[in-house]
Amino acid sequence: MKRIDEIGNREPFRVPDDYFETLSDRIMNNVQKKEISLPVEKTGKTIIMRLRPMLYLAAAICGIAVISYSVYKFSHGNTINATSQSVIADAMIEEIDTYTLENEIISSTQAKTIDNNSFSESLMLENIDETDITTDNK
Repeated sequence: MKRIDEIGNREPFRVPDDYFETLSDRIMNNVQKKEISLPVEKTGKTIIMRLRPMLYLAAAICGIAVISYSVYKFSHGNTINATSQSVIADAMIEEIDTYTLENEIISSTQAKTIDNNSFSESLMLENIDETDITTDNK
């Protein structure tokens, strides 16, 4: 390799003679030789192939709609409004009242039979006749 000292101020590269004068003619000749051809449309395209981008868009929109509806339904679907809470509470109270009344009736009838039996026993123990109690003492 040459050193920079040996080169000095002279230019190491040279331009061919008449390069810039003939440049535009050469470019125009090359452009004219290469004709621009438009891409030929394929005749085998089906309707689905032409509508494919629209189908993709429709599928994406449907997917977003389904996901949005699911999120809305799950986040708001488990809440019960005040009216339905009131109806549920009334039904539960009515059921509890019915159960309580039934148990009260059953226990009171058992208590009456127990009271009658114990009353009869107490009369027998005291040697009191039932006719003395049932007849008027005038």
